[in-house]
Amino acid sequence: MVKSRKGQDMKDLTFDPFTLILNVMSFFKKGTKIITTEIDLHKFFLECKKEHSNYFKNILFDDDPDLPYSEEIADALLRIEDAGFLSRPNPAMIDYYIRINMNKTNKKIPHDNKSDFKAMSVKFKEMFIHNKNVE
Repeated sequence: MVKSRKGQDMKDLTFDPFTLILNVMSFFKKGTKIITTEIDLHKFFLECKKEHSNYFKNILFDDDPDLPYSEEIADALLRIEDAGFLSRPNPAMIDYYIRINMNKTNKKIPHDNKSDFKAMSVKFKEMFIHNKNVE
């Protein structure tokens, strides 16, 4: 068992990278513009791994602190784009847009874990989102 921040026992719940990223983004509305590079997304998820390691056990990062990279995160981002949840229509490939409302996705997050994903989405918003399409 893993101890939650409140010291309560909680299930050791590892999410696949695709679901993990969708859970973080599920608090944002269609049309939300995410301004970032893929490298900064890797940095973000590495920081999340440090704070919420129980969700990231199957996600590995290389050892370079300046340019962290996770093949699992890169693959999940491509799959999320291919599935139509995100798009990167700009030539510089630094602006992502959420293409559909994912609010229903966050209703599928187990109640015990929802506050953790909400906290990650708030941090995500602070770092990358410059419009108000947030729940």
